[in-house]
Amino acid sequence: MGGMGTATPASAGVLISQGTLSKTTLLARVNAITRRDLTEMDDELLEALREHSENTFELKTSVSGTLVSSTNTISFPSDFIRNGIIEFYLDDIRVSPITWSEYLDNRVEGIAEGVEDYFYVRPEPNVDKAYTLYYYCYNPNSVDSIYFRNIWQQALVYLCCKKVYESFELWDAADKMEGKYWKEVKKYRVLPPMITNTNRSGRHR
Repeated sequence: MGGMGTATPASAGVLISQGTLSKTTLLARVNAITRRDLTEMDDELLEALREHSENTFELKTSVSGTLVSSTNTISFPSDFIRNGIIEFYLDDIRVSPITWSEYLDNRVEGIAEGVEDYFYVRPEPNVDKAYTLYYYCYNPNSVDSIYFRNIWQQALVYLCCKKVYESFELWDAADKMEGKYWKEVKKYRVLPPMITNTNRSGRHR
């Protein structure tokens, strides 16, 4: 196996907002459905945005840096979603994504997601090489920055309702909202080829 040095991403790609969703609009709709008068639901919304990012693979960005000679690892960007490699380039040459098993097999060239928060590249370069990684990412960790397209508004409303009901231990109501959420997801979600149709709890959807 190659060396264990790490190349730290030098610059993050820019996320471009896809819609005009706002926490104010979502809160108003959640209050209407749950018949409550919440003044804020920031915690629930942050959880929902993260979960929706994982369930849809909707948001994309990129990162660039340098893979130093005789090293073969790159740390995950902080907003990287597991199984979220879109494309990877070394000195403008495309490197194919491979599975961790294929990497361990020691015969296949490519880039793999390791068991820890590192990418592993084979073969390791014998000179410094510039890289660019395009990947699926989480929504920024801010309720004031919602990057999902407007088509996802109703799904996010239902998911936030679920979180609100859970906070009040209204489990039946929460389950009902989860069912409505997944119906919305199935209308618009297009999963990448390497992603199985499984949500993060391991339940098939």
